[in-house]
Amino acid sequence: MATLNYSPAQQTQLIEFYQQWLPRVNAFGYDNLPPGYHTYYRHGKQLAKASAAAKIAESKSTYATRWTAEEYDAMAHAYMNNGRNQRACLAEFRLSSQRHTDKSVMLAVYSCAALDTKVKEITGLKDYAQGLLDALNAIEPKRFKGTR
Repeated sequence: MATLNYSPAQQTQLIEFYQQWLPRVNAFGYDNLPPGYHTYYRHGKQLAKASAAAKIAESKSTYATRWTAEEYDAMAHAYMNNGRNQRACLAEFRLSSQRHTDKSVMLAVYSCAALDTKVKEITGLKDYAQGLLDALNAIEPKRFKGTR
């Protein structure tokens, strides 16, 4: 796809033109467009798709940061050193990674406690990361058990 050199205002106009004509083009084809406006429609379509793809990529990078094996290992060591103390686990985890929110890390601590067979009072957490379970079992085999 060739790059389109339009100003932001022109890009907005092209996207609006595309969105305005989209139902008619879908119903009747390109022949329904005014003469000479096929290129504007195609460029508006390209810009709209690029804008949508950029928004999806941004939302994925913001809300779906995947944990790495090293981060699972760091979380497992933090839990083994600090138990269910979420603040202490968070502080220790932060020494190795800044990629996750505090709430995400604290949920991982809670998940460790839910997987721990020595902790009986934590219930209700049914989902967990297999990588976290594997990292915990690598440190102390058979102590941690999944619920799936």
